[in-house]
Formats: sequence, structure tokens, C-alpha cells
Amino acid sequence: MNRISQVTRIVSIMFLGLVVLVTGCAADGNDVGSAAGTPVATPNVPEAADVKQIESAPACEGFPPSGERGLPCLGPGPDIDLAQLPGPILVSVWASWCEPCRDELPVLQQWFESDGPLLGVNAADSAAAAAELLVELGADFPSVQDVDSRTRVDLGWVGPPFNGIIENGVVVYRFQRPISSVEQIDKAFQQVIGKGKQ
Repeated sequence: MNRISQVTRIVSIMFLGLVVLVTGCAADGNDVGSAAGTPVATPNVPEAADVKQIESAPACEGFPPSGERGLPCLGPGPDIDLAQLPGPILVSVWASWCEPCRDELPVLQQWFESDGPLLGVNAADSAAAAAELLVELGADFPSVQDVDSRTRVDLGWVGPPFNGIIENGVVVYRFQRPISSVEQIDKAFQQVIGKGKQ
């Protein structure tokens, strides 16, 4: 075997290992905060080029000033830079075309209504479709728009839904499966800060 073939083989093996690591193939069903989000097929993704604020969408208030990488709020309010979030805060990547996200959004709303820190990231989606889904589900937590999915690299998600806890601009906890209860979120916060929110 020549030297080029050996290098190609090594690089291929390393790439495969990275893919396995990123997609969280070792998930055992328990939320221990180690795997990336759940990949979801995106058969009918709406046109995502319409970055605009929707006045009827929830406002983004009380967040730190944005840096250069700020994402526009889906509703009224300033851009938000995830790297500037002090946290701990639950960050949830969702989209209107994502079926598991539709199941999660009401639970996320319950968390938000109980004063749980939360910021949604609407990814690869139309602002209008996203705002319409929030109204349909009665969700009024703030969300930013990430139409080009640049948070995929920053947060390490594969596809929506992705949920993680950010503290001081760093993802310190990753949920392995879609969120199904407020207790699941509280348990994660207990692991991150030693106690659940009061």
C-alpha cells in the first residue's frame, strides 16, 4: 500500500469517527447531556430567505447587547448573540416544518411560563411560518431567526429539534432526545447548576 493510500484511509476513518460522534449514535435513551440533537428529515422546508421581524411574534427583551454575530429576533427587539448569553439558559433550535418540534413547543412554553430561562432559535425556516406556529400553539417565548443555520456549528446540532443549556456563551448540556416534560428540563438544570430553578 502506498503512502497516499494510507493517508487517505486514515483521514476516512477519522472522518467517520467524527460523524459518529457528532450524530450521537451512542445515545442510550437517558439524558446525560452528551449527544447532539435529533436529526429530522426536512421534506417541505419553507423558503428561508425572508429574514424580517414579525410584529405579532414574541419580543426579545432582557438579553445582553449583541456582538457582531447577533441573530435577528423573530419578533420586535434587538439582535441576540448566543455567545453573549450569561446563562444558564435553555436554547432550543426549532422549525415550523419539524414535527418533533411541534410536540416540544408546548412543553417549552410551560417551562417559560414557570420563569424558566429560554431562548428559541428558529432555524432554516420562514419567519412568517415560524410566527404562525407560535400563535397556533400559544407559545410566547422569545426566538431568534437563523435562516442559514449558522448555529449548527456554534451549538453543534445536526437537525431540529436541538436543546442545550448555555452558560457564559458555552453549551454545557445537550439533551439527547426531544424534550417531553418540564421535569426533564429541570433535571438538566439541576445537573448544570446543582439545583433546579426555584
